[in-house]
Amino acid sequence: NRHVAHALEDAGLATLRVDLEPEGSPDGFDAARLGRRLLGVSAWCADRCPGLPVGWFGASTGAAVALWAAAEPDTPVRAVVEVATVAP
Repeated sequence: NRHVAHALEDAGLATLRVDLEPEGSPDGFDAARLGRRLLGVSAWCADRCPGLPVGWFGASTGAAVALWAAAEPDTPVRAVVEVATVAP
């Protein structure tokens, strides 16, 4: 994720890396709960940088969360990039 963030920054894009699963969170993957958190982060960014397009990058379960949130009505997202890992 850091490598991708640095590449995006080198291309002139702003990045914000967030951990949607804070310490002490319940076990188990819940795309809807994490997606709502992602939408909250996006709203926070939109308040501070109005008019800038928003894109999300996710790998593994992060990609599922990004796709879930992108499907929500009124989402600010304009692009979702998902990285798949291919086993050898």
